[in-house]
Parts: sequence; structure tokens; C-alpha cells
Amino acid sequence: MKKQGDHLLLRAVVEIESYVLKHYNKDQSWLFRKVQNMFELRDLPIYQEIKKWMQEEYRQEGLQEGLQEGRQEGLQEGRQEAARRPYGIC
Repeated sequence: MKKQGDHLLLRAVVEIESYVLKHYNKDQSWLFRKVQNMFELRDLPIYQEIKKWMQEEYRQEGLQEGLQEGRQEGLQEGRQEAARRPYGIC
């Protein structure tokens, strides 16, 4: 239940933020200053949630890049090994 509540709260925050940005001509710096004056940003639950999302996204990207690089290195090493062997005999 907590996860569903967190998701609903996050949606509410995003909806309110979009309303405020539309109302103040998309002046995001205004919203940022107001929130910063009210709270320590790193302590806000929405900041923590967005940080988790970003870390997971970057972790996934890093895994994909690592797998691709590993495949490329494996292919290159395999080709070099095959070139060292006479007549391609394993």
C-alpha cells in the first residue's frame, strides 16, 4: 500500500508543479527558489524518489554499455587469437 501511496503522492506533486509552471509562465527558477527557501531540497521525498529513478536508469545504461564493450573486447581478442594460430587451427 505504501508504494501505491508514494506513486499517487508523486503524481500529485508533478501535477501541482506543472500547474505552477504554467501559471508563472514556465519560470522554473521561481518554483525552485520557493521550494529551496522552504526546505532543504535533498531532504524532500520527491528529490529522494527522483534520485533513485536516475540512479537506476544510469545503472541500467552502464550495464548495457559494459555488456557491449565486453562483447567487442571478446570479439577482438578472439580475432587476435585466431590470427596468431597457424591456419586458424584451434
